[in-house]
Amino acid sequence: MLEQQNPRSANRRERLARTVSLCTDGGKICPSGRATELLEALIEPGDRVAIEGDNQKQADFLATALANVDPARVHDLHMVQSVLALPDHLAVFERGIASRLDFAFAGPQSRKLAELVGAGALKIGAIHTYLELYARMLVDLTPRVALIVADKADRHGNLYTGPNTEDTPTIAEAAAFRGGIVVAQAIRSSTCCRGSTSPATGSTLSCLLQNPTRSNPCSPATPPRSGSKTS
Repeated sequence: MLEQQNPRSANRRERLARTVSLCTDGGKICPSGRATELLEALIEPGDRVAIEGDNQKQADFLATALANVDPARVHDLHMVQSVLALPDHLAVFERGIASRLDFAFAGPQSRKLAELVGAGALKIGAIHTYLELYARMLVDLTPRVALIVADKADRHGNLYTGPNTEDTPTIAEAAAFRGGIVVAQAIRSSTCCRGSTSPATGSTLSCLLQNPTRSNPCSPATPPRSGSKTS
């Protein structure tokens, strides 16, 4: 009866159930090498997906993982993000993974974006101010899945975002408070992040990718493509 009254909650449980075999000990932490598999398990066709990215930090590892999903399994996504800064932000449209976009600023990807719009590869909902976009995430652009980034995370899923939280709390809370999925990438692990400046606690976070393998924290790591073998 309760599931009939709240189908979003029931759907959320179904999605998380599909990740049990991917996460260590049936918990929230997923090996970074299975990032693309994780997103394929969590995201469904037609979902609205928010990915964190601003002038200070980018969910770059998750952006690469999303760009590598199988378009036959994940497609027609509606992307909601403040900045188009990375090539992978547009690769999802080139590969037929996403088809609609709401954003605020294109920056270095503006020329490529214009080419994709001209080719009919994507439809723009609106170009917003930052505040308008964040506000609409709480009203009519609420993400079904949010992909965020943190500086540190503990094994319980508590996050510390470092000196800059920027849009992290808005994206995470907009999704979580309406039965959505929140996935985070964290550069470093910590024994405990509770009590620190943390916009997301273990109860908010759905899945965590700790310590994605990378030589430079400012450069995106490259998760293996779906179906490839990992060591």
